[in-house]
Amino acid sequence: MQQVPLKACAACTKAKRRCSREVPCCMRCRVRGLDCTYAGVSASSVVTCPLATPNTWDALLDDAWSPVLSPTISLPLVSLPAAWFLLPETWTVHALPRSHLAPVRPNAAWRYIRTVRGWLADWVHCAGNAFCHPQLYAAELPTCIADAITGVAAYLARTPASEPLMYRILESRAADLVRQPPPPAQDCRTQLARVQALLAYAAIRLFDADIRQRYQAEQQLPALKAWAHALLASAREMKLPDGRCGDVGATERWHAWIVAESVRRTWLVAQSICAMFWTMQRGSAECPGQLAFTARRGVWDAASSGEWMRACGDNVDLMHQTQLELVDLDEFGQAFMELTVPNPCLLGAHGG
Repeated sequence: MQQVPLKACAACTKAKRRCSREVPCCMRCRVRGLDCTYAGVSASSVVTCPLATPNTWDALLDDAWSPVLSPTISLPLVSLPAAWFLLPETWTVHALPRSHLAPVRPNAAWRYIRTVRGWLADWVHCAGNAFCHPQLYAAELPTCIADAITGVAAYLARTPASEPLMYRILESRAADLVRQPPPPAQDCRTQLARVQALLAYAAIRLFDADIRQRYQAEQQLPALKAWAHALLASAREMKLPDGRCGDVGATERWHAWIVAESVRRTWLVAQSICAMFWTMQRGSAECPGQLAFTARRGVWDAASSGEWMRACGDNVDLMHQTQLELVDLDEFGQAFMELTVPNPCLLGAHGG
């Protein structure tokens, strides 16, 4: 679908919403089934957009893989053919042109690594962090997550005398996790748990002073990358609890959003940790691309479905890393903004 340098369409202008400026029909009008018209565009270029269906979403994904960053996805919480956070185009990973890539600054890289390790400490002390929502495992704690959290706790409490034993514990648990058979492709929660667990081991060991730990963690990076890819594929098939995508209660929608947003943030942290290590080791790494996430302050930290709905307001934005200056950011958004500004790309010196 061609994108032209026009102002917002008439419908988006009237509603005071961001417009993707696509012709013949922008994303918002395509989702809502509105007439999409642009000032100065001939009538032959204007079409009435049918309401999107599961089949039409598949067709839209073919246009979504573009080397040009897509606009912010700003969608309402009601009157949609699917929950806004489960729409297929929100799971698209956007690559960037080679001209937009630049190496991350060393001081920003180390600050980000310390931030991620701080999030792991939050996991131990607060039962959640900036990429694993506190409510995610409130009902059932997967064994691999329990092992990872206790491993992080042991690392944080290590002493010179206990360090050898602590390293053996981390080695054993990470190796056991990698040896486990993969979960069913449609089991998104289990996919998410194993990625988060392996991510915790990687974030600790890749940047540790112990050479053996760095080497063994590096050998497990291909598994982390592959698991993150499988997680994203599984998330694209997510539905609300009863299989519907529209009229459900606020609590069910909030719980589904928690899983979806945890997937987005976990994928971003996993990809960034891999790219960070390879950049430091080799001098460059492939840019992992951009995945939209909810960056608005107060949405992630909401303690109930009602608080979450109020934090979302009438509309909620899914932001890419290059757009984070546009909103009042939460802790996760701030970490990525500090890492990427002034560089548009998350990481990398070449486009792969």
